[in-house]
Amino acid sequence: MVFKEQGQYEKAPEWYSRAVNAKDKTLGNDHPSTLATVHNMAWVLKEHGQYQKALEWYRRALDGTEKSLGKDHPQTLCTITNMAELFQRQMQYETALEWYQRALDGTEKTLG
Repeated sequence: MVFKEQGQYEKAPEWYSRAVNAKDKTLGNDHPSTLATVHNMAWVLKEHGQYQKALEWYRRALDGTEKSLGKDHPQTLCTITNMAELFQRQMQYETALEWYQRALDGTEKTLG
């Protein structure tokens, strides 16, 4: 997280990867803490312009949070929103709009 905060994105993936591996072993793949670290790895990769890798990590985070926390949980919706942003950055506007709409629908369902 410190590398992410300092903008030293090139160092962050190594440390996030280590953290994910340790959390996978101790907490399990679908534990909220593991999934939050997976999400953060995706975010760093997105910020570093590694969109395909970021998408793979976001999908892992999304699959896990939907399974363990539910489709309308704030952590799940955060991942959905970040995936929409990733598509937007790639100028895949129609896909981004679909993901933003999904996030909005979930937020409205949860918060009203």
